[in-house]
Amino acid sequence: MQSLKKPAILLIFMIWTLPVLAQIYSGSGRLTHVMTSEMLGIAGYKLSILSSNGMVPGDFTGQSASNPVLTQNYIGFDYGVGDYFQISSVFNVLQMNHSEAKSELGVGPVSLAAKLGNLEFLEGRVKTGLLIGTTIAIGDLVNKPFYPYYSGTVELGFLSYTSWYLDPDSPEQGSSLHFNLMLLTHNDGHLKVGKSTAKTIELPGRAVGVKYGLGYLYPYGSWNFYSELWGEWFFKQPNPVIYSRESFAYLNGGMKYNFTYWDLSLSADVLLVGNTEETDYVKSAVIGYPQVLKEPKNYAPFMINAGININFSDIVNSWMGYSVAVYNYNQVPADQYTEDLRKDDVLTKIEMEYYRNLYQCYKSAKRYDENLKGTLYIDFTVKPDGTVENEKVVISTFDSAFTYQVEQCMIGQVKEWVFPKGEKPLRFEILPLNFQ
Repeated sequence: MQSLKKPAILLIFMIWTLPVLAQIYSGSGRLTHVMTSEMLGIAGYKLSILSSNGMVPGDFTGQSASNPVLTQNYIGFDYGVGDYFQISSVFNVLQMNHSEAKSELGVGPVSLAAKLGNLEFLEGRVKTGLLIGTTIAIGDLVNKPFYPYYSGTVELGFLSYTSWYLDPDSPEQGSSLHFNLMLLTHNDGHLKVGKSTAKTIELPGRAVGVKYGLGYLYPYGSWNFYSELWGEWFFKQPNPVIYSRESFAYLNGGMKYNFTYWDLSLSADVLLVGNTEETDYVKSAVIGYPQVLKEPKNYAPFMINAGININFSDIVNSWMGYSVAVYNYNQVPADQYTEDLRKDDVLTKIEMEYYRNLYQCYKSAKRYDENLKGTLYIDFTVKPDGTVENEKVVISTFDSAFTYQVEQCMIGQVKEWVFPKGEKPLRFEILPLNFQ
């Protein structure tokens, strides 16, 4: 019975977190809207702040206000439970719009998500995984014009992501493509209209759409440049009285600068699809929805986004005296590598990426020998093309019936290592790897 307890708890958790977020769902591992395969790793955590601002040209009915500014501000927290499991919470702390007779100021939903990944293919060039989550409605600012439709109820769905790294020699440091696809049920049978009417409207049916995103990332030194195509296609549209009920698509372009402990991003969205207004304002007026503009519009034609991600796990480690691992080849253009920098890159990549695979070899053997521990001292050479040769175990302090299997498993992993290219081979002698 005890053996079934943990799987049952995990299953209940996955069912509860089935709904996928309609809006921003994670700060870490995201361009602006498109999710990548980036994971924080064990006990890594980041704080994210994002402000998204748009303007809708036009005049409001019954007042002189024109060209209203729409603002949404998010605070997110991401935590790495394991190498392949990350949880996130995002709170829309301030939302402001002028879509009705007067300005509205309030808070949006709280979002919780779990990111599960990454399955690897083609020697790590392709990584894919799943994001599941839920939203908790807070405040009355739901189903507002000019924003992508969000009903304010629990919305159900799954988001899958796939990242394709175009540089086979140093996958995560080169350019990459990222694809997201999500089937989303808006679950809007009981729609709360909001402050303007203070009532709940019964709507037949459920709106169902497919959210999608395609992003391209190009890193250059400490800069990351990216572009995205993202939106939602409704194959079952919301009720005719709903604002912003049309399928839409935005084109995004942005950049991010990486500092030691944080990064700063700036991007802009331009509306490509979604200019055809389909809301039934006659019917909506009968049931309490006001017509908000002299010339109705649906989505903001453009948005400006600014954000910051703070890597608190690195800050805390620095305070405690641990050195912060830095990928030098992500801060120095490839044509400016020196042999010393490349050597640091190799050690950093082993620590931050490859060590986890070696640990899996150790963990697998430890299931049969609970007292298994030791240090493996290895030699290997990194060839100019970045691949490894002459790998061998020099000394092993493992003392177990499973020592040979552990050593062979780890050497098998070392053979697959790939590092940045260089002009000369690099020899690593008696490199210690500790497991206990």
